[in-house]
Amino acid sequence: MEPINNLPSDVNLILQHAINASKNIQDAVQQVESTLSLDLLTSLSLNSNESLALNSCTNSPSYAAFKASRSSSAFSKVQRTAQQKYDSSAVNRSSYTLSRFTSVGFTAGAGSVGMQGSFEHLTQSNSAVTRYVSDSDVPHAENQVGYVISLKSGGVIGLTLDTSRTRFEGLTLASLSANFTHASEVSSCLAAALDETLPKVVYSPDGAPTGSGPSFNNIPLVSPNGGNGRGGDGQQCIHRYYDRNRNELFAFLGACP
Repeated sequence: MEPINNLPSDVNLILQHAINASKNIQDAVQQVESTLSLDLLTSLSLNSNESLALNSCTNSPSYAAFKASRSSSAFSKVQRTAQQKYDSSAVNRSSYTLSRFTSVGFTAGAGSVGMQGSFEHLTQSNSAVTRYVSDSDVPHAENQVGYVISLKSGGVIGLTLDTSRTRFEGLTLASLSANFTHASEVSSCLAAALDETLPKVVYSPDGAPTGSGPSFNNIPLVSPNGGNGRGGDGQQCIHRYYDRNRNELFAFLGACP
């Protein structure tokens, strides 16, 4: 254990690096926002499921935003851009250890000193938002993907989706995940993005599945004739969308077979 008289300099070192880390993360956030909006999908290859909407929806911001939110290539591009900017801005960190740094606090150490801190005065969140221009058929809706940027041990940038700041036609990812949504609340292009990106099971009004387990071989959320699941008999079917691990992500009331 070092003498007590060495503590002030170590504490000062930790605080200075914590301040620098905050600035460097904000630099990374700004770099992501200034360079990646609107072009995240340019390097993504199209698959066979995207052919139906290719001509009419590839210029749709909600279609592009949803695709980006589920794209490992887009996610990697954001992480790489943030990491490169952080690395180019960061000071020499060899004299201290920063084990955790997020928008709410940090854990750090220098020499024999360990410190935990919280931040009460942040000028902005450590969340980078890539924005897409509004759909013509949804004039003022937001289409954007938010990424929470954090700093892990060793100066590694961590990245997760910000479910509150990720929005499709103004609907947050958090609200879409937590609630039933009617197909009439989304555009045909956002519906197409859902159908092309995620496998689903469609359940009839009596609760029985209408096909095999999660797949892309189901009726579209919005039927080709424009129906959204409220026909003359008032029936609606439930479209449940799943990730690759068969965890349910979204549930919509939409078209029936």
